[in-house]
Amino acid sequence: MGVLDCSTVVSESGILVGAETFGRTERTVLDVLDSTQKHRLSPLAPLPGAVMHELTHFQQRAVSEPNGSLLSKAIREGVAVLLAELVTGRRDDRAPHIYGDVHEVEVWEAFRAEMGGSRDGEWLGDHVSKEGLPPNLGGYVGCQICRAFLRRGGQKEGDLGVGGG
Repeated sequence: MGVLDCSTVVSESGILVGAETFGRTERTVLDVLDSTQKHRLSPLAPLPGAVMHELTHFQQRAVSEPNGSLLSKAIREGVAVLLAELVTGRRDDRAPHIYGDVHEVEVWEAFRAEMGGSRDGEWLGDHVSKEGLPPNLGGYVGCQICRAFLRRGGQKEGDLGVGGG
């Protein structure tokens, strides 16, 4: 942790928070940072959601499939994204969700072609892809799958008794 290499992570000890990644203000000088560091640097407001997100992953450790399919990994990430939104009442407004909402059909088609495989490097994680796509588009896809699952089960996100929705 440190020097903008990770905002939050799950460890055997619990959840570790890179506090320096939650310090972006209007006065922050960004031209000295690479694209991945710029993506990681955020204001303080998303911190509760980030902690909830990692708490979800901490609870998921018992059923972790490190060699699972891209689909299973994306759903695990999507569950964490959606639960953080439901608990905090704040929708994830980072680049993958903005891009995903605008390009949902193309993102889904590209993901569907790869979802049975185990390669996740271009889909999950905090790096900007070679094509300039935002990081963690797999988390966006997983979150959308989880939302659809709730809707199909007759649940509205606000019916779950958490968050502001």
